[in-house]
Amino acid sequence: MSDKIALVYWPDTTGHAARSIPIAKEVESRGHDLIMAGGGFGSRFVEMNGFELQGFAEFEILPDSKSKLGLIKHTLTDTLPKVLKRFKQLFGWLRREKPDKIVTDDMLCLVSAFILRIEVYRIENWTPQMFGFPLSWLYSFYDRLTLTFGDKIVLTSLWPWEEARDGVKRSGPLAQDGNEQVDEYDVLLMPGSFGEEFGEIREELEENGYKVKMVGADDWDTKACMTPQTEAAECTICCGFSSIADSVVGGTHCIVYPHLFLQQGIAQSIKERDLNGLEVVYTKEEVLKAARKCLESSCAQPDYENGAKEFVDTIE
Repeated sequence: MSDKIALVYWPDTTGHAARSIPIAKEVESRGHDLIMAGGGFGSRFVEMNGFELQGFAEFEILPDSKSKLGLIKHTLTDTLPKVLKRFKQLFGWLRREKPDKIVTDDMLCLVSAFILRIEVYRIENWTPQMFGFPLSWLYSFYDRLTLTFGDKIVLTSLWPWEEARDGVKRSGPLAQDGNEQVDEYDVLLMPGSFGEEFGEIREELEENGYKVKMVGADDWDTKACMTPQTEAAECTICCGFSSIADSVVGGTHCIVYPHLFLQQGIAQSIKERDLNGLEVVYTKEEVLKAARKCLESSCAQPDYENGAKEFVDTIE
């Protein structure tokens, strides 16, 4: 039996859109009626993969502001009005479309699903244990809220074999698979939305004679799928979870260089587990040292399957 499934991702940063793409492909491959919404910069990747998006109000949680006063002003005059507008638009859209199920990482969509009493599954890659107080408490509260009024949290994870708590189901990492043929090269840099010093890292590696590509650089052509790019590289250097997922599903050694506190939580959890084909560094010098070591001698390669099938098994 096919369902009408609404897939809605959070609009701030591209990673939310990136992990929605493999879910969308798997949902459609099983004959379900898919409708999508999200927005933000990541919408171009979704549309490049052939999916239509419903447009809603978009906003930045972390603007390019150098002062606390600037952040407060931005929140009050820009973010909050757009959040309220997006909630109203989302609620009306879901009420009109009447999906059987909702899959989302958008908290406004979650609240809409609770009110409309629609079966809802939350996409997640963080757990409260990854953070210190008070963020761990806030995440625990968010989990309790989801499991009280929703159905399940589906945790896309680099350790899917570990047992999950009640109401939480683990899947492997979600990657943008593709079949493009790419010539082999040395290093792929994936700075994401907040990575710093990646331009300097590229310059130093290229001065050492290595062939380097960098996502988002002037000479980078936007790709619909990332695993062909990661598969062709000897190693990758990245910050965010979606980039890590594309690396490990591509079977390529990944040097994790976290910047945001949320990325720090993932990085610390990787270090605690000593995962094959993944290493964590915290400075530009450590990045360069790890990359040279990997390129000049052998380095471990990760072995992961795309978690999209497990994910959709959970929501069916």
